[in-house]
Amino acid sequence: MEDAAGFARKQLEAHPGDLDAMLLVGIASARLERSEDAVSMLSAVAEKAPDIYLVYYWLASAHRRLKNLSEALQMAQKAVSLSPKEAQGYHQLGLCYLELQEWELAAAQLRKAAKLAPQMAATHASLGCALEELGQPAEARESYLRAVTLNPRHVNALSQLGLMHIHQLDYEGASKYARRILASDPEAIRGHALMAAVLIGQDKPAEARAHADRVLAQEPDQADSLTLYGTMLQAVGQLDEADSYFRRSIEQEKLQGYPYYGLVRARKVKESDREMVDQMEKVVSDPALPRVFRRDLEYALGKAHSDLGEAGQAMAHYDAGNALLRQQRFGVAKFDARHFSKGVDFVIRNFDAEFIRANAIHGSDDLLPIFVVGMMRSGTTLAEQILSSHPGIAGAGERRFWMEHRQDVLAPNRSSVDPTRLKETCEAYVRQLREFGPDASRVVDKLPTNYGHVGLLHVAFPNAPIIHMRRHPVDTCLSIWTTLNSATVEWSCVKENIVFVYKEYRRVMEHWRRVMPPGKMLEVDYEDLVTNPEPTIRAMVRHCGMDWDDRCLRPQDNERAIATPSDWQVRQPIYRSSIERWRPFEPFLGEFADLLEESR
Repeated sequence: MEDAAGFARKQLEAHPGDLDAMLLVGIASARLERSEDAVSMLSAVAEKAPDIYLVYYWLASAHRRLKNLSEALQMAQKAVSLSPKEAQGYHQLGLCYLELQEWELAAAQLRKAAKLAPQMAATHASLGCALEELGQPAEARESYLRAVTLNPRHVNALSQLGLMHIHQLDYEGASKYARRILASDPEAIRGHALMAAVLIGQDKPAEARAHADRVLAQEPDQADSLTLYGTMLQAVGQLDEADSYFRRSIEQEKLQGYPYYGLVRARKVKESDREMVDQMEKVVSDPALPRVFRRDLEYALGKAHSDLGEAGQAMAHYDAGNALLRQQRFGVAKFDARHFSKGVDFVIRNFDAEFIRANAIHGSDDLLPIFVVGMMRSGTTLAEQILSSHPGIAGAGERRFWMEHRQDVLAPNRSSVDPTRLKETCEAYVRQLREFGPDASRVVDKLPTNYGHVGLLHVAFPNAPIIHMRRHPVDTCLSIWTTLNSATVEWSCVKENIVFVYKEYRRVMEHWRRVMPPGKMLEVDYEDLVTNPEPTIRAMVRHCGMDWDDRCLRPQDNERAIATPSDWQVRQPIYRSSIERWRPFEPFLGEFADLLEESR
């Protein structure tokens, strides 16, 4: 391209004012991302020849790179009007609408481009971005997959597919896309950034740091690179260092979201931070702020105002953050409460005391697993942090294994297990846990939603201890509402849905209390754990069949990586301030107040 640009300039020097030479120089400048030069040259061509499609196409591209979005849109519209059968024109127009956050208009133009030229991978990838923003994840995934089918090395589509897997907590699936990017280009920043995010989620901080280092080395002053590095440091408990990277990221680009969230989530916001909070309020009201950044910033402002004792303002921001998160992840799709309830009915109907008694004889005798279950935000991460402080216990984080394989072990009639498949599945599970504790006597799996599989977990591992974490219902639901989760949880962005799911959770736990063998499930109240820690923790360690170790009383000294939203909280000494957190929010609880009435 440099050679072509040089040739074009020589032509222009030899023939000043030659339109063809000017056009070639302008296009070459645009291709080489010398956008100001491109705009200057192509605008001069447009004055002399106002009906050349390529002039406006490349002017749109150059203006878009310069963030002159109004001008870019006008140029793209002119290009389409001059050549309405040219797919690239519609693609450029779609990109302009993407930049302007006009998602429906962007999708419409990109669909036109895809219809005219269905083999353009870039169009399908851009359409995927628009569909994600419209809350159509299934359709977005299809567009990304179409893009990588047409171009197996399309970095943006591969990266977005990986991020979609991360939102489902499918880190292994995400890692496959990261590896595909890096196989094509070992230096690809998007590949290293995606792999770092995967490894943070898999609680592998040393490996994550190696990839984050590669990203930062290539783009030391890019806001995204600095934010990634701060996120990695926060996951391993280096909170002050993480703050410095978040601040550097904000210095590079103030119109952001997550760096602010990273700053406020890991410490208590004080009155001395008011200037930062005011800056966040200014940024969130800026119409140029992308919606995904606005979402993160709304959660950040909710946390800040909550810390400052301004519950009404905090709840308003949390409400806005949840609305944006729901819109982005699910669009107009509604949570199917009836389907969810039928799933609970199936568990209660099929996993009864007789099923458990008759099938546990086929389970594994392996003593490795410890299962910690409960509603989201009930203290499962703290429980794991406490237990994994014991030198004989390792933590595996949230393993989705039984969510993905629970059907595999059932016989065709679903009223019993298949002994052979159960044995194979248990062996595969133990191999996975052993990766997190090669020399450990026990390994904790703390996926909260395993509460729905307690009977099956006991059948699979009859000797495995199960700990059920309980917390005040309104504190639990409020914590869900006020937490920005990276994972996609279809019911967590509407208060009514959270209350419904909490009641269904309570229904299935009442079932396990009736049918589980006595002593197999220890129930721990979060409030007891934080107000009277030593006897509660001793009971937990004893339930796990381990000798006592004083290190379990100091979970804040545990240096293991933590990928859940509770990572900073469990690095503090055990504290009581999360008890009755709902009280300042009582006038603003909305549907959560139903649970408050029940708990009185």
